[in-house]
Amino acid sequence: MSAEFDRLVSSLPLRARYRRRLGVQDERLVVVASTWGVDAAVGRRPELPMRLLAGLPHDQYRVCLVAHPNLWAAHGGRDLEVLFADELDAGMLLLPPDSGWHAALVAADVVVTDHGSLGLYAAGLGRSLLLTDLSAEIEPGTPVADLQHLIPRLDVTADLRTQIDNALPPEDHRALAERVFANQGGAHERLQDLIYRLLKTAPSRPPALHRAPDPTPVAHRPAAAFRVRTAAAGNGVSVERRPAQVQPPREGWHLAVEEGASNLRLTQKASIIYREDPADEAQAVALASSALAAYPGARIAAAAVAGGAVVVVRGGRLVRATSTAAVSVIGSVVHHLLLTGCLADGEHTADTGGRRDRLGLRVSPGRPTGP
Repeated sequence: MSAEFDRLVSSLPLRARYRRRLGVQDERLVVVASTWGVDAAVGRRPELPMRLLAGLPHDQYRVCLVAHPNLWAAHGGRDLEVLFADELDAGMLLLPPDSGWHAALVAADVVVTDHGSLGLYAAGLGRSLLLTDLSAEIEPGTPVADLQHLIPRLDVTADLRTQIDNALPPEDHRALAERVFANQGGAHERLQDLIYRLLKTAPSRPPALHRAPDPTPVAHRPAAAFRVRTAAAGNGVSVERRPAQVQPPREGWHLAVEEGASNLRLTQKASIIYREDPADEAQAVALASSALAAYPGARIAAAAVAGGAVVVVRGGRLVRATSTAAVSVIGSVVHHLLLTGCLADGEHTADTGGRRDRLGLRVSPGRPTGP
């Protein structure tokens, strides 16, 4: 364990690199670390990743699951992908058993852990921690047992965002690390020396300390369907998005779905259909108009163009938006302005909590698009 901890500590300067590899920018990364057995995080609470995905705004948080290799061996990779299919469609990151967990702990902002060893590694790194459940498998007086009483329990029935935001590193985590991980900074060399002495031979070269490998999420796919709540915010619009696969319909929220989303039932019920692949304006207008014709329940369709998006409103109005915001966010802003009777030329701001983007809108009559 000490050699692995040295590897983690030495990889800390690569935190930004690992976050880029995971597709995480300014969002807070929540890592669920699950061991195996009846008291494991996803063994006792298989719904935990889904609850986190539903309880945390998509534009401000990412959720990553690190499952013990024994879970992969017991279920098989494909079975885990099927088991967490909705979570994967909602943007959850699932890391393979042979690599990725080191980088996830380095990249994490908060670690939700059980009684497995990853909790100790995360604590030693000074990561903010929440505990899923106590485990009777742990001997009293051991570092893991002590850690279980040092960190707060996660209440899955309460406000998850507040608990994640209020999570803190264990008090005096450095002392805990010193208790658990001996010979810090030199554990790798001492371990190699011991092994070679037992083999009664000598190494041919000095030991190398390899950094944590880049994480490669399994079957990762960006969320493509959102329940969205919008509200006026000064001269702009606040936009809060939750993945639709894990968030049931709610009063005052609309449904925005990318044209290639896997769940066609969601597409058929969407208020907004959007296309992320950029096209020229003529193609974008044609594509958006075609989407409105194909899905009679949609009010608007948005298609990305260079520097923004084109939005077609059912009934004929055409909106040209200049912005760096995501096309689905642009669509939700136009949807809000449409419903509030404020859709007109002008400058607006889209505030997703994670970022603020300016939108310049130009509205023209366009062509009639269905009923």
